Amino acid sequence: MKKKKIFYQITLGLIYLLLIVWFSYESLKNGPESSSTSNSVGTIISEVVSTVTNKEFIVTDEIMSFIRKFIGHFSYFLILGIVSTLFYFSFDNKKNYIILFSINYISGFTFAFVTEFVFQKNSMGRTPSLQDVFIDVLGFIFLSGFICQWYFFKNQSIYKNLR
Repeated sequence: MKKKKIFYQITLGLIYLLLIVWFSYESLKNGPESSSTSNSVGTIISEVVSTVTNKEFIVTDEIMSFIRKFIGHFSYFLILGIVSTLFYFSFDNKKNYIILFSINYISGFTFAFVTEFVFQKNSMGRTPSLQDVFIDVLGFIFLSGFICQWYFFKNQSIYKNLR
């Protein structure tokens, strides 16, 4: 059982680290490279929607902005939030719940802030935005919050001690 838990922790840790490296890489792209990636995703979505609906689907500037915000911010951080929560909670011994909960969310907010106001600020053709940090944090906490709540209520004794 202990070997299984260690394997689980190492696997989650590696996935977590790879996601951070990948998101950092994406955040460090300059404006034209980032736009090119967004346009590629927009083209793929357009082709899929056109194929499914059997009608031409044109990606407007508004749709492209939504794709950039939803996929480039919300969904990346949604995935990061899930992996981060599972990783930090894999170390719990039922006494550190609040500490792990805090570390998880502080790390998510910090990473969102760093990718926006450190990496993108120093990337040519990109500007940092508090709105993007907000979208990142929403993505991070969206399913992460459900996981925390499930974990919290699964361990009722922890909940009773917090009252």
